[in-house]
Amino acid sequence: MLAALLVFAAVITADPPLSGRVLDEDGRPVIGATLTVFRCYGTCFPAGHAATDADGRYAFQTLPSDAHPLLGVTLPGRYEVSRNGTLSYSEPDPQVVDFVLGTPASLRVRLRDEPPAGWERSVELAWGGPADVEGAPGHRYDLDGRESYRGRYFETVPRNDRWHVVVRDRRRPAAALGSEPPEKVEATHRWPERTWTSPPLTLPDTQQYTLRLEPATSPEGGIAFAVTSLRDGLNSERVGELLEGDGLYGPPLTGEAEAAARRLLTDVLETAEPWLGRPQPGYSYTYRSGDAETRVEVTAETLASSSWKDISRVRGFAWMPPLRWLSSQPENVVLHGHTVDGGTATIAYRLREPRGRTFGIGLGPWGPFTQGRFTAGELTVDVETHAVREHRVFSLLPGVATVETYGDPVPCGDGLAPSSLETKRWRLDFTVHGGRHWLLDTARPVDSDAARVTVSDVRL
Repeated sequence: MLAALLVFAAVITADPPLSGRVLDEDGRPVIGATLTVFRCYGTCFPAGHAATDADGRYAFQTLPSDAHPLLGVTLPGRYEVSRNGTLSYSEPDPQVVDFVLGTPASLRVRLRDEPPAGWERSVELAWGGPADVEGAPGHRYDLDGRESYRGRYFETVPRNDRWHVVVRDRRRPAAALGSEPPEKVEATHRWPERTWTSPPLTLPDTQQYTLRLEPATSPEGGIAFAVTSLRDGLNSERVGELLEGDGLYGPPLTGEAEAAARRLLTDVLETAEPWLGRPQPGYSYTYRSGDAETRVEVTAETLASSSWKDISRVRGFAWMPPLRWLSSQPENVVLHGHTVDGGTATIAYRLREPRGRTFGIGLGPWGPFTQGRFTAGELTVDVETHAVREHRVFSLLPGVATVETYGDPVPCGDGLAPSSLETKRWRLDFTVHGGRHWLLDTARPVDSDAARVTVSDVRL
């Protein structure tokens, strides 16, 4: 009997496999927050709940052992600011995860405009990064509020973050619907879209703010709005304090400033033309990737073939650089910034219509391959040589960029070509053959010295 009691006492006094505490931003315990453990097999399912007590503490006596566990916390009117760790399904010792919950602001976006007939309008808040304040939170996700009179209401907006209001018009052609079910049409058709993105705004206080947008003239023919007011809960105007300027999505350059930036961009693209444009036929090389080896003969027929429509492939890799769109479609480029610092200049631009970018290694089935769309970017160039040093490409907002870093330029035809290119995952090295053929030498991951792709035995 005594042995049984000792065993029972050991069970109830042992540390639970998961416990922790939930506090607010002032260090006070949060009572009644719900903690949920999920078991995940690609899709996550709730596997248990616990609530915080008067001291803000919680505990789980069991954890799922047959799947990867995740832990979340919810409380109406609060949002997660930070946590001190994550769950591990392989950790044998008791785990402690503490949370800090914040009190949010709210935002009402009012639009004095209606979308055209046949178009649908949505308004969302896109996260633009933490604001430059002490204790600013980390990653956030985009917010989709609920319908409000002439706009949208966002009830729980994390404070001290940068947010962009995104207005998106989407048209669904009636002719595309036919007799297909709506869900099939939704999955198989890409609808025309028009998007406007506001400069970043920050909501520092726990109160309701109201943002008013008025229709504005768009020089590109899309949709545009002007922020006319941003008032707090006391009806005080805060637009000058809480709405930031934005070098990419602010007013475009005009007059002599626009002309100077356009001249520099033209010089940069002319210098890059020998490696951006279609290569001249008349050379061949051996391409090796792993155990596969291919002999490539570049002829007029090669360049005209649909299987080689991405012209970079005849240079040993697959690439649709964003810089090529600036060269081939200058009418699509709106210049927003031009600064010079010593021998380096920066050009900020936006595209009237988004364009695609691709990157891959391979001639047949491409190896590591990425693709996407971009709407804006920043070029860093050498003022004297007009060679590109860096190209930062933004998919939507200035907070997230794909960076292409170019090595020292070498003569190529009538211009200059980069001796190397480094992206987030890859480093490519190039050689100019015969003064005009810009070809890949090697491609290797940035974290490895082993080449994945080599080009050799080049014959002109």
